[in-house]
Amino acid sequence: PLMDRGSPDIPMQRYPPLLYPGSATLENARRMPVLPGANMSGIDFQMTPLRGVTVRGRIHGGMPDAVQGGIGINLRPSGELSSIVPQDGARVDPQSGTFHFSAVLPGSYELVATTPGAYARMSLSVGATPPDPIDLNLAPLPTVSGSVRVDGDAKTSLSHREINLNPLENQQLLGPTNAQTKEDGSFNIAKVPPGRWSLFINGDGYIKSMRLNDQDVSPDS
Repeated sequence: PLMDRGSPDIPMQRYPPLLYPGSATLENARRMPVLPGANMSGIDFQMTPLRGVTVRGRIHGGMPDAVQGGIGINLRPSGELSSIVPQDGARVDPQSGTFHFSAVLPGSYELVATTPGAYARMSLSVGATPPDPIDLNLAPLPTVSGSVRVDGDAKTSLSHREINLNPLENQQLLGPTNAQTKEDGSFNIAKVPPGRWSLFINGDGYIKSMRLNDQDVSPDS
């Protein structure tokens, strides 16, 4: 069929990620030790372009005017290559909230949209044909809150203890993920993207126990 020049639906090819000596997975890749001052040669790749498809969709605001500008959206590979393969970004139309990614190769992906106060994330499987248009719903970023308590008779100050959240996955950080405790030991960390995090507290002593939603949890879990 005839298409307008510049249409995102025009078939396009791109090169898939390839690891030496020609593997698409880390398991079959080979490390290349490089000694100081040494010259390396013979590291060649044979790459074949593949046909990609267009992924399109629309963002729906989880709060008033959330779609009106200030939205970042990225499509990144999921799995073992997520931390080393560049992610694709797209422009979001500020009026309609629509977006599209061109030349997306078959595979598994994470689609992530962010604003200063809202977030959306979904898993996406892309095949040889374009998937149906995606509806992505923004939701307000949650606040992580809690409190610190010190056992024993010692009159230990609970204020100004540093609480830090460190990502265990490839979460996109949208702001500070740390806070200081108040005089009663309570703390709040606002606008935390969904995902798995580790929590650290700076100060003397050790973590004896932890509770999450009134349930005991292991500090090492």
